[in-house]
Amino acid sequence: MLVTNQELIALLPEFILNSENYYLVVINERGLYSFVNDAFKKRFSFLKDDFINQPATIGVHPDDFDQCNLIAYQCSQNPGKVYPAQVRKPEDLKGNYFWTNWEFSLLRNNDGEHLGILCIGHDITESEKASRNAKLFAQKVDTIIEEITDGFIALSREWICLKMNQVAADHLNVSRDTQLGQPIWQALPDNPSYQYPAAFRKAMNENTSITFEEYRRDLHKWFSIVCYPSTEGLTIFVKDISKEKFTQKKLSHSETMLRALYDSTSEASTFIDTDLRIQFSNKLAKQICKNIFGAEPELGDCVLDFIIPDYKEEFKDYYQRVLNGESIYKEKEYLGFWWAFSLFPVYDHNNQIVGISDNVKDISTRKENEVTMLKQYETLKRIAWLQSHEVRRPITNIMGLYHILKAADKNTPEENQQYLDHLLDSTKELDEIIHKIVRNA
Repeated sequence: MLVTNQELIALLPEFILNSENYYLVVINERGLYSFVNDAFKKRFSFLKDDFINQPATIGVHPDDFDQCNLIAYQCSQNPGKVYPAQVRKPEDLKGNYFWTNWEFSLLRNNDGEHLGILCIGHDITESEKASRNAKLFAQKVDTIIEEITDGFIALSREWICLKMNQVAADHLNVSRDTQLGQPIWQALPDNPSYQYPAAFRKAMNENTSITFEEYRRDLHKWFSIVCYPSTEGLTIFVKDISKEKFTQKKLSHSETMLRALYDSTSEASTFIDTDLRIQFSNKLAKQICKNIFGAEPELGDCVLDFIIPDYKEEFKDYYQRVLNGESIYKEKEYLGFWWAFSLFPVYDHNNQIVGISDNVKDISTRKENEVTMLKQYETLKRIAWLQSHEVRRPITNIMGLYHILKAADKNTPEENQQYLDHLLDSTKELDEIIHKIVRNA
């Protein structure tokens, strides 16, 4: 049915006719433009100066022709029904297009006669770009979530699992596909013997982030869990720390055994780093420091604070020499006690010096024994000298007198008496020397 431009204007809402953002078009039964509003004319003026009686296809991407023809047919068959569609429109004469959103319906006059297809549309390029960007961003986020080494779980405020990466599914020994859309308590049982049910509720209800560690006995795994609340729900990061925990337990056991070994030794042992800071002291080292300085060394204390002032500069030199690779052994006396110091460098697996092993041992008993042994040695030397020198003199005299007395018949009685007196004197001298030896012994 032919209709004038004024008749069409009278049938159309004024706010659409004068809109600067919405395009208004009427296509007649032959597929020609019978009316376009000013917004449409202005936007697509590069196509035609006058659109009336021009084919509607000049303003549509070729791939959208079939869609538009189908909608036009549906409108003619279903008066009063509105059909939405997205149609690409030419952006310039270079073959570029942009996206528009349209609503199609059958236009009729007051007598119900068909006047054409009424098309109302607007530019959705920005929203389409934003939608595509949002999709790309969501894809990137999904990629990041899948690539992170921690397990990731997103929950709604109704505890429904909205997202779970494969890492989280592997940690919890569950199938991700069966968990999505289901309550999280299927993967993480709501068991009061575990911390996480109360922690999750506290984070959600009090809007606070919570970090804790949990051991799942059924999985034989340790987890480090961090949960962050939001208006949408709860985001949970799960990290499997079983290896670290078991290693830590082994290290703790080894450290206990090593400390027990160090504490049972007779030497006071201290490990000093390259800055001369104490990193370890065994029980005996702490006790000696407490006895001498009135305080036990703490981790990070400077070792020079536990050196006797008179020896401080000397030991500073020793430490520097040890850090240069030299091993040092010194014996020192203090307040009647003797101490042996053995200092040697400590190397790491790369053969780099990482500190000093400072070992101190009370050698007072040994020193006392050495003095005693020295005294004994000097005594034995004196005894040996007495035996080798002074004893021989009276013995020689006695032996000489013996031979003289043996020939007594040739001597006068006076001479024999004199010889007997000499013999008695030599015997007394020998007796005195023997007493002297006994006293020395």
